[in-house]
Parts: sequence; C-alpha cells; structure tokens
Amino acid sequence: MQLSKPIKILVGLITFGTVSLPLLMIVMFVLMALFIILAGQIPELQLFDGSWGNEGVPIMAMMAFYLATICFTFSQLMLQVFYIVHAIMNKQVTDTVRILVVLAVFFVPIFAMPLYFAIGIWFAKDEAPAISTQSPGDMPAV
Repeated sequence: MQLSKPIKILVGLITFGTVSLPLLMIVMFVLMALFIILAGQIPELQLFDGSWGNEGVPIMAMMAFYLATICFTFSQLMLQVFYIVHAIMNKQVTDTVRILVVLAVFFVPIFAMPLYFAIGIWFAKDEAPAISTQSPGDMPAV
C-alpha cells in the first residue's frame, strides 16, 4: 500500500498524538486531583460563587477528562484498524512479519503503532509501479 507524503505526515501526527494522549491524561488527572484538594483549602482558588456548591470544580474537571478519554479511545481504534489493514496489504514483507505486526498492533498498540509507522510507513521503500511508463514507440524491437 503506497501512501503520499502528506498522508504519511497526517498519519504520523495522529499516531504520535494518540500515543502521547495517555501521558497528558495522567498529568491532567494529577493536576485535577491537586486542584480539587487545594480548592477546598484556599479560598482564592474557588472559581465559582457557590451556586453549584462544592461539586462544581470536580464535575467540570471530570467532563474534560472524559472528553479526552473518548477522543483517545476513538483515535486509537481508528488507527488500529488503519495499521492492521496497512500491515495486511503490505507486500514488501513476509507473512510472518505481517502476522507479528497485526498481533503487536492489537495487543500493544501504544508501542507497536509508532514503531510500525517509523519502519513500515515513513522509511519504507516505495513500491515500483506495476505498469511500465514507457510509450509504445520507446519499446525496443523484439
């Protein structure tokens, strides 16, 4: 399967964004927990006027966290489908390598997707065209 350079760049950006999103979610969760703890102790950190009660800050933070989780899940699923299809259609490698790539993308996508992108897509040699680009007048006589 041959991809153009802009498509390779787009797939790479989505892949590395999807791989980095769990790390950002961990940082966001820790900061959210720290803010919730400090918001009850320091009056200057309270963002709301009290009409929501004390539940306003955690609810807003959890809504952002759930939105990030939904985006991560959807993008990872779409990328897994893409990489599995690409690995199966890749005729430059043996069947054993294709099976190993599919299993790795299925079981450990956080590691396998960036690795396959780098090796199997970005640095892969482009396939030779199946049809000759020579015109009939350029063909040597038989």
